[in-house]
Amino acid sequence: MKMKSIVTAAILLLTSANLLAQSNFIKIEREPVVKVTPQFGITKIKNDYLDYNSTISTGASVDFMVSSRFSVGAIFNYSLFELYGNQYTYNVQEMDLKQYNVGVQTKFFIIPDGVVRPFIGVGVSYVHNKLDYADDNQSYYHSFRPAYDSGYSFGNIAGSIVAGSELRFSRNVGLVLDAKYSGNLATGLNRSLDNESSYGRRNSLVVPYEMGSVEYNLEDAYSVSGNIGLVILF
Repeated sequence: MKMKSIVTAAILLLTSANLLAQSNFIKIEREPVVKVTPQFGITKIKNDYLDYNSTISTGASVDFMVSSRFSVGAIFNYSLFELYGNQYTYNVQEMDLKQYNVGVQTKFFIIPDGVVRPFIGVGVSYVHNKLDYADDNQSYYHSFRPAYDSGYSFGNIAGSIVAGSELRFSRNVGLVLDAKYSGNLATGLNRSLDNESSYGRRNSLVVPYEMGSVEYNLEDAYSVSGNIGLVILF
């Protein structure tokens, strides 16, 4: 009888130890460390002289969790602004402003687990700006002024702060909502003009006056954006 009690106690002890080990294994299971996030939203560029709203604003990011609270990643965003009949351009020309944004960002997760995971972050990026006259505007004017065949490009470096939250639906899928504020750190980079037959000048580069005005006004402008995206975790 005593032997049976010892055997029974041993079996119970082994069973308890096995269940405890399984429970601990579940608790220490590592979360995915790579996040791919396609997203879209709206971007506004503004200062005292201009107020542009994006027609298209979309992009993607790849983030790596370096700890349960911190991530670092790369971002890409494309935005289109149609400057049609805009009083802030000081002219009646219709232009398209395209922005290609490539940069890095880091995030701090205030709550690192659970369904709702709010975060704050900072980033820095290079923004390639491309100004073109609208096709309908170009077809009307190009025979009178060669500058209408021109496209003007210039770059700037911007710093940004972001705040938002992830909403986890499962271990590998979630939603992200964020708001971002960006301001220029450096401007006037990598200027180039498709056609130098024009009437303005910008630091020794001949630039259409209307395009030069837009660039000048963008130098001290800031941008705010709101985005929604799908988080895919690996």
